[in-house]
Formats: sequence, C-alpha cells, structure tokens
Amino acid sequence: MIVEEVGRGPVTLETEHFVAQGGEGSVYARDGVAYKLYHDPTRALPEGKLHALGVLDPTHIVRPERLLVKDGAVVGYAMRFVADGRPLAPLFTPAFRRRNGIETATIVRLVAAMRATVAHAHAHAALVVDLNELNTLVGADFAEPFFIDVDSWQVPGYPATALLDPVRDRHAATFCPGTDWFSWAVVTFQLWVGVHPYKGKHPTLGTLDARMLADASVFDPAVKVPAACPPVEVIPAPLRAWYQAVFQARHRDPPPPVGGASAWVPVTRPLSAGEHLRVAVMQTYDGQVRAFAARFGVRVAVTARSIWVDAHRVAPAPVGCLGLAFDPRGRPVVAALLDGQVTAWCEGPVRGAVAADALVGHAGHLHARIGDRVVELQIRGSALVSRTVARVLPRASALFPGVVVQHLLGAAWVTLLPAGRQVRVPALDGWRVLDACHTAGVLTVVGARGGRYARLTLRFDAAGHDLSLDPEVDRPQINLTVLDRGVVVRLEDDDALSLFPTARGATGARRVIDDALGADLELHTCDGGLVAVRGDTLLRLSLAG
Repeated sequence: MIVEEVGRGPVTLETEHFVAQGGEGSVYARDGVAYKLYHDPTRALPEGKLHALGVLDPTHIVRPERLLVKDGAVVGYAMRFVADGRPLAPLFTPAFRRRNGIETATIVRLVAAMRATVAHAHAHAALVVDLNELNTLVGADFAEPFFIDVDSWQVPGYPATALLDPVRDRHAATFCPGTDWFSWAVVTFQLWVGVHPYKGKHPTLGTLDARMLADASVFDPAVKVPAACPPVEVIPAPLRAWYQAVFQARHRDPPPPVGGASAWVPVTRPLSAGEHLRVAVMQTYDGQVRAFAARFGVRVAVTARSIWVDAHRVAPAPVGCLGLAFDPRGRPVVAALLDGQVTAWCEGPVRGAVAADALVGHAGHLHARIGDRVVELQIRGSALVSRTVARVLPRASALFPGVVVQHLLGAAWVTLLPAGRQVRVPALDGWRVLDACHTAGVLTVVGARGGRYARLTLRFDAAGHDLSLDPEVDRPQINLTVLDRGVVVRLEDDDALSLFPTARGATGARRVIDDALGADLELHTCDGGLVAVRGDTLLRLSLAG
C-alpha cells in the first residue's frame, strides 16, 4: 500500500515491513521509521493532538511526529522505530533476567528513567493514563524504556483514549497526575518483585477489583505471593515505603528518587523433602546459575563467573544473552550474544562469530534469528557456522526456546524447532506473545490481551494439535521441562507441580502440592530424570509413589 507522509512524500509499505497488529491499527516499519495505520480512519489522531504532543521530549517518548494521509484523509501517523523493542513484561520474571544477564543496576536505571519520563509529561500538561508493561518497551540492551501508544495520552483538549484494567486506579473518578503515579507504581513494582501488587493469594478476596478496592496488596500480611518472587526488601527503603503507602493507604503523590537496591539471593531456607517430593543436592556452583543444560550424560552450567562442565570449572563465563547446546560428539557448547555478535565456547573459544538479532539454546540445540532467517548454529571443525531452517518476517517474529512465533498481518504462525516446521495456529490470533517454549511437540505460550495474562498449551503431532487454555495466570513466565517418558512437568504460580502427558489428546494430568516446592526452582531434565536449579545449587527431584 502507498500512503502520503506529510512533509516527506509517498511511502510504500509492504508485507515485509509489517511489525504488529493491535485493536486500533497496524504498525509497519522501514528505514528507521514506524508507521501506525488505523483500522478505522475516523478514529485517527487529530492534527491538533499531534501538535500538542510535539512538546514532549522524544528521548523515551515515542510520540507521533507526522501524519499519514490517503485519498485526502488522515489514516495514521509516523514515529521513531524502536529496533528490537520488546515489552517490559518479560523482565518481571527471574528466569528471563538470569538468561539475559540483566543485573539489578539495569532495573534501577529503568525505574528511574520511567519516573523521570512521567514527571516530564506532567510538567508539560500531559497524562500517560494507560501506563502498562505492554506499551513500555525496552531495546536489545534492556537499558532504556520507551513509551509507545502515545496517541492515547491525555493532553489539554484531547482526552485519553485507552486504559488497561490492571493499572486503573479504582479510587479515582478522573485522570490526574496521581492516577499516573498509581499506574507507574503497579508496573515498576513488578520489576522489583515480579508480581502485580494485588496478585498472589488472599484468604477472602479473590478478584483484582476486590483486592484493589480493599487496598489488600502484597504488603497485607494475609497475602501469600509465589515463593519464586523476591521479597519486598529488595526495593530501596524510601521507595518501598512509598509503594506501601500507594497500595495500602491510597497515597498518590510522586515517588521519591530511585536509589540502588540490594541483590537478591533466592536461597532463603534449606530445601528439604516434603510429603510427596524427595530432594537431593547434586552440585553447588560458585554463584547463581544463569543457564543450565544436560545431555548425553554431561551437565553444563554457567554462573556469573564461570562455565562448569559436570563438577569442573572449565572457563570464565561469557557476557551477554546465553544459549547452551551440545555438538554431535556430546561436547557442551556455550554461546553468548552481545552487541549483535554470537561467540561460542566448546572445550575452548570457537573460531569466528555470527552476526545475529536473537539467540536461544534449548533441548540441545542453538538457534538464532538473522534478519528474515532462523538458523541453527553448529560447530563445524573449529568454527561457528549457521544453517538456515526457516524464513520469517523479521519485525513481526520473536524467537523463543524451541519456537518462533510470528503474526502475519494478524494471523499467527509458529515455527517449531529444531525441524523448522511452520504451522498456522488460529488460537494465537490477537494475543501479544510474551514468552513461549516448545519441547517434544508441546508448545506453551504466555500471551497478553486486555490487560490479562493467559497460558495456552498446544500438543502437536503429524495430524494436528490440541489446545488447553488457562485464562488467567499471575506472571508472564514458563517454567517446565519434559521427561524422557513423555511427561511434562510444570511449576505453577501457586508453587504446585503439574504433570501431564505430551501426546495429543491424552488425559491423566496430576497435580502435586508439597512444602518442598516453596522455593525458586527452575526445572530441567538430567539423565532422564527431573532436576532443578535453585540459586547456586543443582537438585535432584523425585516424586514419592
């Protein structure tokens, strides 16, 4: 299609420029510029509002800059494109942060920048209103926040046009700076603690509305939060007191300056066997484990300091996003993506590097996205090489462990790795995919829609797939593994284990609740059995009976 960019001339937007489709419109990008086209041109951004938003500093505010016109009518606008931008939501989960090497200092920087951006908007008579974790992006280095969907902000003469329910202040009748600070508190609190301040379990109040109206947040002693969440003590004391006043006492003044926070060590008590679970320590490493994999009877783990193979420290740890795999000879491969380059270690540094946009290691394989190609990375001779397994739309696709999810003009497709099989999945249409994992024919997806997180589980075979839907989960994370005997083991938000078969159509799910599960466990398999990483420790887990 061809549209006129006011002040710059005609722009041709093709399928390869497609980025995403939402409730209001579709976004395309080319040559460093993003273009939003409204589904309904009568709802397009008025010219007066574009000028009103023009006073905002574009450093962290991706505001509309030029109108788009077709056949004489405004149909959209142009803005800056945030390359490799992703929603803030995945940063809420400890596993994502470990895998990508996101330190506490990065969280402090993000929270401080978000505070400064909201204050800047207020100083220019603008209200964010719909401040949530889906329309706040971070770039590839996770260092800076970028506020998008700025066309929905409120400025004098132009009311706000969007607001997601989880950040809506139940005690306010109109929008004001205080409602923005409430939304800011909800979102940034999750960067520290990993859970919405009105989630977790309350003995009598079961809905978000009831919890918010009663001011029953996680600061209420009656509320139980998932054990994997850091304690609120990781938040700097002045800011922690401010959060408590906001969530429990309806305080709406601006937050104090954001200071440093202590690093959280998740091991808070010894983990012992419970009624249904046996636990044995297999190994202790020299720091929190960032990534772990096992295959062919060999274990590889990476901490902040070291690469470990079995019980031996063999090399210093690389910096960047990690991916672990094994070569055909059973040798562990440790890859790292930093500044757009993948380097690898396999019994020593591997020759060469591969330019890539994203990297994952899963089920013994390394995959990367390079533009419109999904490749498998392999060690050939002593060099790192790539083999193309699928083609995708680069801006409309996301690489996750074992799968690529892409939306082609609103239609969801998945590429199942390592084979590269591409499947149309209508059940994923309309979902903003935040995390996904595919192992042994089982695809689990956490998606966002309407301000809620849901989990979709699909089991594939050659004939098709089945689907189960958990309509609301507390956190955008996936913590599961698949045992050799064809059983999925998944750790739930309430610290229970779910076990169910991998075969499409099979029944026989089991749920295990045990005191031993009250800890930050990241599930894996090793030697055909169930293991878990907890902090700096590798544990063998077995179910009694």
